[in-house]
Amino acid sequence: MSPEWKDRPVKYLRDKVVDQLKFNLAKNHLEVDEFEQLVNIALSTQSKSELLSLTNDLPTKDEIDIKNQELELEAHRNKDSLISILSDLKRKGNWVPPKHLRVVTVLGAAEIDFREVSFDSDLTYISLVCWFGEVNIIVPPGINVISNVKNIVADIDNRSQRRINPDSPTIVIEGEVIFGELTIKEKAIKKK
Repeated sequence: MSPEWKDRPVKYLRDKVVDQLKFNLAKNHLEVDEFEQLVNIALSTQSKSELLSLTNDLPTKDEIDIKNQELELEAHRNKDSLISILSDLKRKGNWVPPKHLRVVTVLGAAEIDFREVSFDSDLTYISLVCWFGEVNIIVPPGINVISNVKNIVADIDNRSQRRINPDSPTIVIEGEVIFGELTIKEKAIKKK
């Protein structure tokens, strides 16, 4: 609990301590018998220091909220979607690909250019759904590409390197192309 609480009346502190104990019981940081014992102490004491000591070892709601926000941000950082329905989309330039990229094209086209990316992870998964559309994936030389894409009345043209280099990032493409086209090509970065 924050230091400014020491200046508050005992009743206010007691309410805050009991609220924090309830919160920690709900988050499974306390057993029911521990909770009951601590609440009984909180309700019977008149000492501010004793009240404050009851929750010293427990995480505060703010600490838990911050941790949950960090976990949520990390989850969003690891996932992204590119969706093209009756339209075209391009992802190129300097960008950081997530660990899992979902690409959906329906009667549209998508171009995903990995030539200038900064890989945060050694492994990037692309989950692909292409219906009546076209997807072009461009990779720089030396990037590993593993394609496990199913095609139904579709064309898949994989012109990436066939050797796997364990020291290079790997892009794994999985999904389906139905009445569409997937092209994976290796192309060097343009010199300016």
